[in-house]
Amino acid sequence: MRLSPADRDRRVLRGRDRGGLVTASAKRVRLGDWTCPSGNNVEVFLRPDATGGGHVDFEWDSPPPLTDADAAHYAAVIRPTVLARVREYTARTGSMLRD
Repeated sequence: MRLSPADRDRRVLRGRDRGGLVTASAKRVRLGDWTCPSGNNVEVFLRPDATGGGHVDFEWDSPPPLTDADAAHYAAVIRPTVLARVREYTARTGSMLRD
């Protein structure tokens, strides 16, 4: 099933795009997925762009705002791991992502 860009964007915002939809202009690199204490899951992708920059996409089962426990888990576990994996990817590929 092909989705229009608007439908695909709505699915990503709701955190439901688990189908790995990738456009030719936006190759995504999967950085991992994590389950928070509440059971809420997030899958994280890096979308490099042609300028050497990029975007990190967080696709939540239940988008923020997060519970206090989930926010603490995000701050202590998910965010540092995502940053480390972005650094690893950029070191490996030689691209330069901006904060």
